[in-house]
Amino acid sequence: MIRIKLDTAALSRVRFAISPMNEVFGLLHGLARPVALVPFPQWQDRTRRVIAERHLDLLGSLVAPGYLPDLLTPHPDAAERTADEELDAVRHTPHDRLRAEIAAVANGRPEAALEGRAVPAAVQTLLDAAGAQALLDRLADEMAALWDGVVAPIWPPVRDRIRGDLTRRGAELAERGAAAVLGGLHPALRWRDPTVELDSRFEVDVGWAQSLVLLPSVLSPVPFVCVDPITGALRRRDPTISYPIGATGLLPTSVSSAGSGPPPAVAALLGVTRAGLLCDLTVARSTTELAERHHLSAPAVSYHLGILHRAGLLDRRRRRQSVLYVAADLGRHVLRVAGGRRAAGG
Repeated sequence: MIRIKLDTAALSRVRFAISPMNEVFGLLHGLARPVALVPFPQWQDRTRRVIAERHLDLLGSLVAPGYLPDLLTPHPDAAERTADEELDAVRHTPHDRLRAEIAAVANGRPEAALEGRAVPAAVQTLLDAAGAQALLDRLADEMAALWDGVVAPIWPPVRDRIRGDLTRRGAELAERGAAAVLGGLHPALRWRDPTVELDSRFEVDVGWAQSLVLLPSVLSPVPFVCVDPITGALRRRDPTISYPIGATGLLPTSVSSAGSGPPPAVAALLGVTRAGLLCDLTVARSTTELAERHHLSAPAVSYHLGILHRAGLLDRRRRRQSVLYVAADLGRHVLRVAGGRRAAGG
């Protein structure tokens, strides 16, 4: 059982947040506890495939029963942050916190019945050879690749579902108060004044919480709590509770209306989102048009187009007041070769 005590002041500071990396962390959390993902086999399979195909060795080695470093799911300090902002937070994790969390992997939390395990060789070797910042940069890069390969293609409808849940919870919070909301998030979560309880095989009592952040999740089938294992000189973060709101109707494929999806070889090279955009640019299109066709925000499209343009895969043209993008000769060659490979492979 995990118990989080909240006094009156802390209860008044309970808040909700939207966290893109919470969805990625939920996938890793589920892989580390495979039974939990039985209702979500398509997400489990896709996540494993992306980890293998993109050689995400650090994340792959950390996915095991035991403690997953909290730095992989940055503590929400705003109501919503973008994936890039959260990945930047991963890169800027204080080095002493990184080392303390790696130590928690090794030592576990005996008082909570959470056993330690050997720090993965890939993690320890990079830390020893190149230092803390190199490890953080690599972890952020791998989180970005997992985000791009699994979550980003469906983020718009996922985000819409989360926002719908927040609207409903906000109305309930205004009408009935925080205690009623906490008691209705999930059957495994209960409010027993003054404590939030979560059914768990671990034994954790949190008596120091100054607040509590609630994170709706589409891709995690079970609720989980992030309780900071760090004590001492480091500032201890308040706990977060991620609770599932369901993924019915969402398949682990691109939600683009612009075709049947990019060739697998291009998706593996560029990421599903950028590959989908490149495939859709055999004719010139504007950022606004692409955003509508791919169900992405205009800033997100601009970000991905900038990467493709700098790589020489896109040409940029101006038509009156609009800037249009179209596949360059190199981009068309990549698509032609990859398309031939897909046809040859059946």
